[in-house]
Amino acid sequence: MKAIIQAGGMGTRLHPVTLEIPKPLLPVQGRPIVSHIIEFLCKHNIREIGVIVQHDHRVHFARWKEELVKSIPELRIDLFQEKKPLGTFGYLPYMKEWMGEETIAFVNGDDLVDFDLPQVLALHKKHEAVLTLALMEVEGMKGSVGIPTMDGCHVIGFEYCKDGTGQGYISIGFSLLEPQILDYAIHGQDFMMIETDISPQLAKERKLVGVKLDHVRFHDCGTFERWEKAIKEW
Repeated sequence: MKAIIQAGGMGTRLHPVTLEIPKPLLPVQGRPIVSHIIEFLCKHNIREIGVIVQHDHRVHFARWKEELVKSIPELRIDLFQEKKPLGTFGYLPYMKEWMGEETIAFVNGDDLVDFDLPQVLALHKKHEAVLTLALMEVEGMKGSVGIPTMDGCHVIGFEYCKDGTGQGYISIGFSLLEPQILDYAIHGQDFMMIETDISPQLAKERKLVGVKLDHVRFHDCGTFERWEKAIKEW
């Protein structure tokens, strides 16, 4: 497989640190978050990786890439520059040629994950999904978090919890997708979110699958509190 890492976020909740360092390049255990992600991908023989970055961060990521490929020569990293925010899906149509016909691992650039990827891939293939979400169970969710409504392995909708009392399975920011997901792009629209613009149609057609993971390590490093927790526990 190939992988796409979304690393183009603004990281506003981590200002002023992220005014100097892009969030995916923040260190955890002395190494950039995105380097930990690539270590996980390489463990599963995924070594052809596209990284979507902000245009303003291109120099930071070019330096990071240069250092990383020195230590992992067989790694191929292509940087794609997003000149304006396009959402979690909006840049993918520009990567159509790069994506080719392979299954793609689609990863958030600020999340640390470790789980049974072959389990997720097997169910993705078995159900002929266009998009498969890796899910973990949590309690006391804060913020507007989408909780998948399931029919077996198929996601048929989402409920949103805002009061911090919800319990259920949520996405860990890692999914598998097929190139035909580009057929669901909204014509004439640049900014698109996979969560709100693409997933509902896939769910309606029963092409959206969720895999409930029993054993998963996960850290979202999007706030100072969560970043500190990752540094202490990863």
